[in-house]
Amino acid sequence: LSFAFLIPGLPFRGDTLHRQSLGGSEPAAICLARELVRLGDICRVFTGDEGEPQYYNGVQYLPIRLFTNFGPRVPHDVTVVQRYPEVLSVRQESKLTVLWCHDQALRRDVDRYRSVLWNIDKVAVLSRFMHDAYRDVYEIPERHLWLTRNGVDLTEFETARQRHVSGPGQRDPKLLLYGARPERGLDVMLRDIMPRLLERDRDLKLLVCTYDNPVPQLEAFYAECHQLAAKLGPNVVRFLGGLKRADLYDLHRQVGVYVYPTPSPMMPTFHEISCISAMECMASSLPVVATDRGALAETLAPGAGTLIPGTSADAGYVSAFVDAVMAYVNDPVLASRAGEAGRAAAQKLSWSEVAHGWHDMCVDEIVARNESPERMIRHFVRRGDMIAAKELITLNEAAANEPGKPIHVEAMLRTSQIPTTEPHTLPKPVIEVIQSTLEKIAPNEPILWWGIGSRPLLLGIKD
Repeated sequence: LSFAFLIPGLPFRGDTLHRQSLGGSEPAAICLARELVRLGDICRVFTGDEGEPQYYNGVQYLPIRLFTNFGPRVPHDVTVVQRYPEVLSVRQESKLTVLWCHDQALRRDVDRYRSVLWNIDKVAVLSRFMHDAYRDVYEIPERHLWLTRNGVDLTEFETARQRHVSGPGQRDPKLLLYGARPERGLDVMLRDIMPRLLERDRDLKLLVCTYDNPVPQLEAFYAECHQLAAKLGPNVVRFLGGLKRADLYDLHRQVGVYVYPTPSPMMPTFHEISCISAMECMASSLPVVATDRGALAETLAPGAGTLIPGTSADAGYVSAFVDAVMAYVNDPVLASRAGEAGRAAAQKLSWSEVAHGWHDMCVDEIVARNESPERMIRHFVRRGDMIAAKELITLNEAAANEPGKPIHVEAMLRTSQIPTTEPHTLPKPVIEVIQSTLEKIAPNEPILWWGIGSRPLLLGIKD
């Protein structure tokens, strides 16, 4: 199959993961395209990087501006658009169109999604929670929704494990890690949870890392988080900024617990729809303490960590979160068991398996769309390929003589004469199809009608 991916968002190329931090959706595109190529597919990825086109791991990376001409004009098998449904308001020159979603369903976006469903074959969602939200909020029919997932690169985690064995050695159980966007719960960690943890153990430290994509409107919030960190005392909190993947996975091997008290009161309606960070922690044998909210219960394997019901606004939430963290800090056996449970579950989360799912789904959908002779003939005529339409009609006439395949083809005009003197009214190949088929069809045969734009031609096929 030939895939064309449109990936707006942070600018990136194939080698960006090894040079700088990215969010979750951009690495997902890089890894999925790489694995599809390994299956024998052809992948072009259009991104916000305006550099020269690049081949990396067999994938071609191109500037996003080139997609305007490529998508609607260059034949390919599958169009995959990430996040921006508006792009699919234009018909693409592909057999299948997929909207690959990575964001929470919001009622303010209903029109953005509903207005383009006519041109979308599948809406790819990343969890059962996300599937139900897109069905209920956007009223997307079940036939459009397709459940896939995110993945992890198991090779990179094994490489990090080998580096750790020959390098730093044991984890520091008193070193905690927060690795999500600040607005998803860092303020809760700094204001409500970390002070209570320090009451239990003054040697605890918190490391904070995220990817470099700050929101200008949240500058005051970011400043508040730094102020909260300073109040906890010198060297209690360290902001590491954005880390490239190798450095992040090395860090996973050094800390004791990953902490994620989502949501923040400033974004109280936020729900995780997948959480690649939790998958990465499992692959790194790192216990996770997070909120039992959104898709986190689907993502975090049983025994790989602890999920706390409620939010920071609920009585008992902070105490339960603190108790869960301290349990892993003080009990190395419990922490080791959680790490092993996570690592075992992560072996089933490879991007290779995700790519197999994508490839199989696309093949199945394309084959299903090619099984209808009526659909195929309509497609050929709409595209002006009259020779192919005529050939398919001939093949279906031959198939009509086979037992169990009573296919009847009829062509006619609403007018009483075939306008052979006006070739601009109907193309000559269409007239030939009409003339050759009218003689072969018995009167009053049952047919299924369809039209070609405003033309008076109607063709019908009846199974």
